[in-house]
Amino acid sequence: MTKEQAKEIYADLGYLSQPFPYASAPFLESYARLLGLSPASASTARILEVGSSYGGNLISQALFYPQATFTGIEIAPTQVSVGKTYIDQLGITNLDLLEGDVNESHHHLGTYDYIIAHGFYSWVDEETKNNFLRLCKKHLAENGILYMSYNTYPGWHKMDSVRALLEFANKDINTLNHREKVRHGKTVASKLGALMLEYDTVKNQQTSFLQSLRQILQKQDCYVGHDHLEPVNTPVYFHQCMDHMAEHGFTYLCDCDLNLSFPTVYDEILRTQLQELAPHDPLAREQYIDFMLNTAFRKSLFTHKGATPKRITETSVTDADFQHSLEQFLFTLRIPSEHLEPIFENLAKRMDSSATKALVDLFQQEGPHFYLKHNTLVTYTGEHTIPDMCLPLLYQFLVEHIIQGGISLSVLETEHPFKHHIFEEKKSYIPERYIPFVEIMPQEGVNAYIYPGNRYNDPISDFNEEDLEFMKLLSKPTTKHDVMCKIYEAMTEESISPLALQQSNKYTMILAFYEEMIRRMEYFGFFEVDETQFN
Repeated sequence: MTKEQAKEIYADLGYLSQPFPYASAPFLESYARLLGLSPASASTARILEVGSSYGGNLISQALFYPQATFTGIEIAPTQVSVGKTYIDQLGITNLDLLEGDVNESHHHLGTYDYIIAHGFYSWVDEETKNNFLRLCKKHLAENGILYMSYNTYPGWHKMDSVRALLEFANKDINTLNHREKVRHGKTVASKLGALMLEYDTVKNQQTSFLQSLRQILQKQDCYVGHDHLEPVNTPVYFHQCMDHMAEHGFTYLCDCDLNLSFPTVYDEILRTQLQELAPHDPLAREQYIDFMLNTAFRKSLFTHKGATPKRITETSVTDADFQHSLEQFLFTLRIPSEHLEPIFENLAKRMDSSATKALVDLFQQEGPHFYLKHNTLVTYTGEHTIPDMCLPLLYQFLVEHIIQGGISLSVLETEHPFKHHIFEEKKSYIPERYIPFVEIMPQEGVNAYIYPGNRYNDPISDFNEEDLEFMKLLSKPTTKHDVMCKIYEAMTEESISPLALQQSNKYTMILAFYEEMIRRMEYFGFFEVDETQFN
């Protein structure tokens, strides 16, 4: 695909530029530290994204981390121009989008602590792949982290047939632009799928193909056009990608889906069998996992050759150094509270332990955010000593569910570690810089190009006027009752005292609204603390 072809396709299709949590510096820093490395602090890091589109993956990060610096390189000039317009409107000064091609010289670039390339490697030709990796090798800091996503076999074999169908549908059509080709291809795919469903034998034999067709028909045109009708889409086997990265001087760390890298920590049968197949080669064991799971997409982390990451194994859970290393993280429990008891009971059976109730009660009562300090579990309400008999169960639970995704982690802030997550009366407030973010991002036109994200780069699709007005009430440290009184005044255009509000028939409704809005602000990660209130 030539540079001009790429520009034409992006002009025809556009692109929904959105944040990805695993393609953010805080995520990458956490995972690198989990493996025993010492990457730069995300809050002050230098971040480069290759193929940055309108900047959707960087804009939210730049807003939340004003001391970090962000650079995006994008080949499509229209996307760079549109992205810059919104960046200026948001008042963001630590993010720069550059029009550029990795096949050209980039002597103006500096050194970066994190380089991100989401949706790039599989969609460019071999020359561009190699030039991209040369760029990364040259500009990645000594202890830097490279994130790279790519399509993989064997899982992508099932999509190859769909891609071939879409290409065949447009084989003799030269008058359509790329978006029109996508729509024509989807129409043909829909008709063929409907025809196949008329025949029970065909329907039963082609279940996988029909499922793939259904998935494509439900996807947005821009996704189908870029992933399935892009002139270049070259999935690779995991081992092929590893060989290519090694040739360019990179060491593999892990996949962002830790289940692809470390499932043997909690599955003894899998561990034993994979050890027999590849006793001395952890990368080969990951390739076997891809064959087992029919993996179609990977999100891999790399650093420079010579680094010695510490892989997580079944012995890590009882290793004192590894346990101590977990004290550098703030954990967020994503498992619904009603699922905790059966999870711990199952774990206790495997470990021949009966120490479940104390841990279940603790997690259910104390909320999702916590960290560890000398075998003590610290939550917002205080420190909770873990009995010695419960410690093995706790560490096994932590490690298993970090790997399985039920517990997320971020690097612990030494002062006020819960400040972004929990509203504290007379101390928490929402900085003014977030106001334009919530005002501008949901506007018609902007949301056709760019999705906003929260502090951890999870996409947000539902900013609204209520969010904006509530944020303004929290522009300075305040109290719950003061905010509720202002809500009452906004509803009725009448002033009221906190005592009178408690006696009002609107109290229950306003309290429910207040609590829901506080939860939203905590999820967005907007809160900061006024340091003067702690003196």
